[in-house]
Amino acid sequence: MPVRSEPITSLLTAALLAAPAASCDTGADARRAPAARPADAPYVVVLGIGQDGGYPQAGTKPGDAWAPERRRHATSIAVVDPRAGERWLFEATPDFRDQLHALDRVAPVEGVPGLAGVLLTHAHVGHYAGLIHLGHEVIAARAVPVYAMPRMREFLSANGPWDQLVRFGNIELRTLDDGVGIALNDRIRVTPFRVPHRDEYSETVGFRIQGPRRTV
Repeated sequence: MPVRSEPITSLLTAALLAAPAASCDTGADARRAPAARPADAPYVVVLGIGQDGGYPQAGTKPGDAWAPERRRHATSIAVVDPRAGERWLFEATPDFRDQLHALDRVAPVEGVPGLAGVLLTHAHVGHYAGLIHLGHEVIAARAVPVYAMPRMREFLSANGPWDQLVRFGNIELRTLDDGVGIALNDRIRVTPFRVPHRDEYSETVGFRIQGPRRTV
């Protein structure tokens, strides 16, 4: 599976959704490199692997943690369908600006922000705070679909400044249900599933992402 990384942005690209599953054999065939993915196959871009505040977090004293090669953005991935020219962002982190820029570099599309949707796991700051960049002070996006569980949707609708994004039409909230899959397009399907976590303001979910031939 081809993987590419870049320091600072923690950018990785992986062909996870298209290639056939690896063989379970223990012979020479199992050691062969997997076939390259088709040029139009969907794939995942890992945009961050850090905790909510990234790494190093605010308040970290000067030292080795601040070395450029050790910096990491908050956890986020994107799913890209090159054939459809569509991209979906999973989590809107405080590092939204840099992560969108990194995504534009490896998977450019027309339009700004060029997102077919944003999918949120829960209401902790590292997972939704980046939505503010879609507001009229920054991108002034138009009707970007934001997928969220019922309590998460209510949290965004009822609390500022997030409710302004809804009222101004910067985002369009779409409700997810536990265990119920939705089609992002004709090749990619996503199913949210509840996971245990601190649910002060919303549910917490993981996502099962199904492509034409593989699942993550």
